[in-house]
Amino acid sequence: MIVALLCVGMTAGPAAAALDPRTLILVQSGVPDGFTPVRAESHATPNAVFERGGLRRLIVRSERITGYAGVYEKRSGGRVATIRSSGDLCRGVDGAHVLLSWLDRRQRRYNAQRVKLGGRPFGRARAGVGAESWIYWAGEPSRYTLIVWRQRRAVATLQSWGIGRTITLMLARRQERRMSIALG
Repeated sequence: MIVALLCVGMTAGPAAAALDPRTLILVQSGVPDGFTPVRAESHATPNAVFERGGLRRLIVRSERITGYAGVYEKRSGGRVATIRSSGDLCRGVDGAHVLLSWLDRRQRRYNAQRVKLGGRPFGRARAGVGAESWIYWAGEPSRYTLIVWRQRRAVATLQSWGIGRTITLMLARRQERRMSIALG
């Protein structure tokens, strides 16, 4: 899925290096009670991840600099609720728009494939987060939610399994505030 490709990093100039990509995502104090970090899945990865996926042109067009992802889980009996927060920093607003547009196209193609295979497409609507954003969801009431948005030169995603759209949207707004502070 697209999220595996979102948390990638690459070396940048001094101005970009000054911003720690971890400031673009949710932290432990920002997630609901009972969620704990999944350290093995919370990290930056190099742009080589994009390149292995055949997305070198996307790296160049979006001028992506760095990124980070954090994963949190809450276990209750046999159920697991998950939150995945990621942020990607581009050199400028135009590059961030390119990356967000790519994410939206990718998700819409995924929806079309689901329908061809007899499944139901994800719901899709504007999310009202950041400068431009989309929310996608599947299953009721709380199976899966994905929110993607752009805040200045950063692109963020917030995915959740098992907590619902309302809480996920609240968390996206929390992450957006963190990003806004980090971006100055």
